[in-house]
Amino acid sequence: MNRKLILICLGALLLLIGLTFSLSGQTLSSTVSPNRKYKVEISQKRDAAGIERYVYLNAYRNGEQFVRSKLIYTGDTLDNDFRDLYPNYSWASESILKLGRKVDETQSNSLQITNESSKRISYLLIETYLDKYVLFDVAPKSVVNLKFQFLGQLSCQGEFVESKQRFGTAVRLSSDAENKVQGDFSIGIKARNTFIKSRSLKLKTVTCCAVDRPDIHHEQFYR
Repeated sequence: MNRKLILICLGALLLLIGLTFSLSGQTLSSTVSPNRKYKVEISQKRDAAGIERYVYLNAYRNGEQFVRSKLIYTGDTLDNDFRDLYPNYSWASESILKLGRKVDETQSNSLQITNESSKRISYLLIETYLDKYVLFDVAPKSVVNLKFQFLGQLSCQGEFVESKQRFGTAVRLSSDAENKVQGDFSIGIKARNTFIKSRSLKLKTVTCCAVDRPDIHHEQFYR
């Protein structure tokens, strides 16, 4: 191989490395909780070709990062931009962030979340087709009540603080209907399993967790 060809190949390699680096990270938004205890940053990475997009959540408690690169969305150039799908960032409380529609928009379903385990949960991600809720520092034996709008699917995914063990589950209506319905839901988190139930609706368990990214067992390959 002559010197000129080597230089051309080297130049192409450096260009590819530069492209990968330039597209490797972009902050989409950041928000701080009402009392400034938590700060959340939403960032996006692209592949070298600029086609695939990966959106991550990073969270800080009193300035110290405790949630690192949690994948919350994947898409390509044919999919909607994350900022268009989830345009608003609002805090339902000091430790509960909502991504999607505003907190005060119509939400006809109630959700009770119970950490039945003896372990503290670092984060808990609750998702429907319309919104994403992120709960931070969920204490053992605690109960949290939320209002939300069910549509199509409901999922939860989280991580215990000490063990870093991840857990999650997801449900759909047994009929696979994707319309808004009236009904109450509950999420129970135990040390070894997680469930979502409804007293008035027939549900079926589906692959965890959300439809807009890899399942819980494969998302680690997208870091």
